Amino acid sequence: MYLYRLDKGNGTATNDLLYRAPDGDWQKNTTVKGPTVQPPNGPPLLAMSPDHQHIAWVLDGKLQVSALDGSHIKTVVAATGTLTCPGVTWSADSRHLLFQTVSSGGKGNTLETVNIDGTGRKALGTSAEGFGCSPGSVDGATAYVVSRSGTKHHLVAVDGGANPRTVTASWPSGRQPNEVVAAQNGSTRLLVATVADSASCGCSPPQQYVILDTATGQVTSLDNAQDKAGSSPISGAFTADGRVVLIADRNRGNGSSVDPFLTVFSADGAVLASVRLPDMELGYLAGFDA
Repeated sequence: MYLYRLDKGNGTATNDLLYRAPDGDWQKNTTVKGPTVQPPNGPPLLAMSPDHQHIAWVLDGKLQVSALDGSHIKTVVAATGTLTCPGVTWSADSRHLLFQTVSSGGKGNTLETVNIDGTGRKALGTSAEGFGCSPGSVDGATAYVVSRSGTKHHLVAVDGGANPRTVTASWPSGRQPNEVVAAQNGSTRLLVATVADSASCGCSPPQQYVILDTATGQVTSLDNAQDKAGSSPISGAFTADGRVVLIADRNRGNGSSVDPFLTVFSADGAVLASVRLPDMELGYLAGFDA
């Protein structure tokens, strides 16, 4: 298992460390060479491909991709419009990137996809209300993302059709989708964070997690016993055999220092293992060996 680390030690922010846990002991594995430019809020957020072969980021209106060591930097998209999200999302097959631009007239935004080599750029859909910044997709053809209108949230499928279509699902009583955390390659399953129906914003309210099968609408709640107060998701992924790995933060968004923890769930939502992640300001799950 690999983790990408954003290190905020000594008053500076560095986003170039990758750690590996071969036997439950995190060890520095290699150095990820992201851009050295420091925008107002620190270095740009790196998005690592699920196969941990490439990194991508948004900087100065451009979507760029490089090899893990920072070499072979390529501008994939020189945006014709303003990019609306600070980062970019990989499809689960590591071949496509999802990003968003301001729609014509400045109302809402357009969700787009592009191949890793810069070809095949196309718009998947536009929302006057705006999409969330964490779409999930298996192959870049269909993206699942949360659309918000006031306190009402909808999970929608965006696939190039005239209008995004709402995904019908049996959400837990009193809860609604808030963020797509991960998509399983070769499957119809998503890891989705949910919030209370009364949540007043999509920022960082306490969240709980479910597995959604987009083909059937079936929802499997993940065991929340070790996270009773709710947390905020940082990242997640599916293993090849269907297990779920989630990194979340119990303190994110409440003004306290971060308190990230990693939990592994079985395919039916039971907790298999859970561990805090000390000495990591933010840990992003990058990928697996197999």
